[in-house]
Parts: sequence; C-alpha cells; structure tokens
Amino acid sequence: MKRYSLVLSLLVISSPATFILGQGCSDAGACSIPAFKPSIENLDSKKNQFNVGLSAGAADHTIFVLTPQIGYSRKFGSSFSVDGRMTAAMHTGNGISTSGLGDVYVNINYLPSAKFSITGGLKIPLNDGGRFYSDDIVFPMDYQSSLGTLDLIAGMAYHSNAWHYNIAYQQPFTQNQNWFYPDSLSHPESPFNDFTSTFNFQRKGDILLHISRELKLSDRVTFMPGLLPIYHLGEDQFLNSQDVYESIQGSSGLTLNATFYASVQMGDSGKLGVNLGFPLVVRDVRPDGLTRSFVFGTEYSVSF
Repeated sequence: MKRYSLVLSLLVISSPATFILGQGCSDAGACSIPAFKPSIENLDSKKNQFNVGLSAGAADHTIFVLTPQIGYSRKFGSSFSVDGRMTAAMHTGNGISTSGLGDVYVNINYLPSAKFSITGGLKIPLNDGGRFYSDDIVFPMDYQSSLGTLDLIAGMAYHSNAWHYNIAYQQPFTQNQNWFYPDSLSHPESPFNDFTSTFNFQRKGDILLHISRELKLSDRVTFMPGLLPIYHLGEDQFLNSQDVYESIQGSSGLTLNATFYASVQMGDSGKLGVNLGFPLVVRDVRPDGLTRSFVFGTEYSVSF
C-alpha cells in the first residue's frame, strides 16, 4: 500500500528546472535534462547557454543535502543541440558529513519542429557509489554523492497551446559498488543499522511524465503549475547474507509530485527560475537515498 504524504516542500530551481521531489528525481537524472524542463528554450535565438545552480533539501534519516551544479548547452542550427551538466553533493546528518562529485550528464537533442523535441543521453558517474565510513563499513546510499551507475536517458517533449508534455525513460547500464549491509551484531556502534541494505545494490529504471500549463504573468514572468508522476519499474535488489539476491519490498511503483514553476527574464540574456514541488504519493521504500521531504534551490542561466 502506498504511503501518502502532503509534505509542504519548497523547491527553487531555474530553467532548466530540476525536480527534486518525493523520489529525488533530479538525483536519478532524467528530470533535470534541459530538454525535459517545462519551458521551451529552443525559441531563444542565442546559441550558447551557461547555468549554475544550488539546491538544498531534507532527506530521510534527518540528513541535509546540498547539491550544486553547473551546465552548458550549445545549438547547432535550428534542429540540433547538445548539453552537458556536472553535479556534486554534500550530506550532513547524525553527526556525519560527506561531500563529493556526483555525475556528468551529456545529451543530444533533435528538434524536428518548434513544438517537439527528442533527446538521448547518458548519466556518467564520477564515483562508484561505494564510499566508506570506516575500514569495514560502507556509507549507505543516503550519504553517497552519486548513484554510481552509468545510465541511458531518453525522452520526448511537446508543447501546444500553452500545455507542455514531457516523457522520459532512465535505465542503468551498470550497477554501483555499494556494499552497505546493516549489521548490529558485528558493528553495534554503527550509526546506520536502521538503514535499508544495499549490499551489491541492483537498481531498476524509471519512467516519468510531466504535464504543465504555461501562464504568462507578464512579458518577463512565466508561471507553470504541473504534475510529475514517476514510476520505478521494478523492485530493487540486494545480496543477502545467504548470497542470494533479495527484492526490496515496496521499492517499486509510483511517486506523484505537484510542481509549480516560475521564470523571470533578467535583461536580454539572463534568466532566474523558481520551482515549488511537493510529493502527493511516494513509494514505501526508497533504498537509493533519493527521497527529499523538502528541497530549496536556485539557478541562474545566461545565453550568449
């Protein structure tokens, strides 16, 4: 049975919007691809865009997460563009602090028309998701700065009459090197004994759909409410003490988020955006450490 929540979460991010909501989608990656954001940037005549951003949020187990990112996109003619982005993450909670590089995202976008785009890309990890707390205790995924997986990301975006539709699929090609196993007998001093095991973690893919409505408040201000369902395509697994892969019950299924996006044009080339979001439905178990009960962030982009 799904666990329902109405957690008043703040999410502030610019175009390109990053939805770090109930599942922590931006950490998985697909939600933060520029082509899947709610605004259609291909109407901008400038060829280059540079952006920097920072988000902060509350994760499970009273962990606070700070996530900076930097990105660049380049247009080639009227139909093609490429974009890249690099992330990092800092975690603090339970008397423990970690930090590290996250992932690099590289995407190719094809725009057969001004209303429709197709995107394909990769999420490339900058670490293996297996950082150690001590010589024989691995940090659980909640403290890792990357999922540690090489992922395929593919999707489409379409807009018509102020409605925006985005669908995306994200599938790991590889798995990480996380060997966390809560063991209160061998390590009674460990602060992680109530975390879900991710020993030899096997993560499934995700599919998402984002539907939003554009409301022009002025020539420079746009507001877009929307819904973002994310479906985790199977139960994640870990290797148990009998060396048998065990499914993590409750880790598959739906996360549903409400989103509220606003962008402010600043001069001829700058843009600042904000996002509010909160989970309406979450999965019972999220062993990947992507859950956020609230997130606050900001990002600024400049075109040239």
